Parts: sequence; C-alpha cells; structure tokens
Amino acid sequence: MKTNDGVLFPVKLLLGITICFLVLVAGYCASTAQPTRNASIATLHSGAANSMLTPVAMPSLLMEGKGQITQFSSRCISASCVGIFRPTLRGRPFGKADLTLNLSVNPATNAFTGCNQVTGTGAINDNAYTVNLVGQLCAPGIGYTLSGTVQIYSVAAASGTAAIGTLLAFGGTNLPPNPVPNSGPNLISLIGASGKIPLLLP
Repeated sequence: MKTNDGVLFPVKLLLGITICFLVLVAGYCASTAQPTRNASIATLHSGAANSMLTPVAMPSLLMEGKGQITQFSSRCISASCVGIFRPTLRGRPFGKADLTLNLSVNPATNAFTGCNQVTGTGAINDNAYTVNLVGQLCAPGIGYTLSGTVQIYSVAAASGTAAIGTLLAFGGTNLPPNPVPNSGPNLISLIGASGKIPLLLP
C-alpha cells in the first residue's frame, strides 16, 4: 500500500503542474489576443475615417459671370444664323476674362432635342487665348440655354496654359424667328480642367 502511494504521488504532482501550466498559457493567450483585436478594430475605424476625410479635388477651370447674345442680322444666310456672345467671366485660372465669341447657329432644329447646333470661335483678353465652342442652343420654354464644350489655348500654341470645359449660359429672350436670341443679361458658368500641355507635337 505504501508502495502504491509512493508511485502515485509523483504522477499526481506532475499532472497538477501540467494543468496549472495549461491554465496559465490559456490566460496569457486570451490577454494578448484582446489588445490585438482592439488594435485591428481601431485600425479599421481609422482607415474608414481617413477615407471619409479625403478632400475632393477642385476643378482647375472654374469661372462664372454674365453676358449677352446679340444677332448680327435678322436673316440667316447659307443655312447659318450668326450672332455674337460677349460674357465677362471671373475665376481660375484666367482671373478676369472678357470673352468675345462669334456664333454660327444651324437654323434647323434637332428632331430629338429640339435644339439648334452651334459652333463658336473667338478669344479672351485681347486675343491672348483662342476659344472654340461646339454645342447647342435651346429654347425649352422660358428663355434659352447655350451649352457646349469649350477649348481654350494660348495663341502661341506651342506650350502654355490650356483648358477644356463645359460652358452653360441661361438667359431671357424675346424668341425671334431667328434661332440666335437677342438676349438680356444671362448667367454663365464654365467648369473643367486646365494645365500646361504641348499643343504642337512633332
């Protein structure tokens, strides 16, 4: 009987030490896992907050102002009605810009949109920059809208500030038979992108 007790005592002692060791290891793993989980959650929240706070790039071409459209003649010649568009715009990147744009309007309206196709050529700031317009002239009900793509580039054209954007103009008119309106003052916006690019490539 004493022999059995002498044999079992070391076994019981070793088993108790093993159980205590496993309890300690489990407690340590649990304590280290919680901070890691918290750190992961904090990183996730931080990333989401940073993505929400990312600033939106502002347009590098952003101008607005007022102007007026007038007819050159009350009659259309060779399937083209002509007029002149003279707005004064302010904004970036040209500061104050006095635009003179000669318009050529197709007298035939588009069967789908009811608008007239329009092209324009001109300049801003005493011909410092050339301006081209391709768009449409519409009279949806009250007043008219002039809209289209505007291309602006330096007269030198080799290298310099250039811009591309969308022109929108809205104003009142007496809606004469000529599709070019004799308008009152109109509201104008020009928004897009500008930068320095080579325009004449070898």
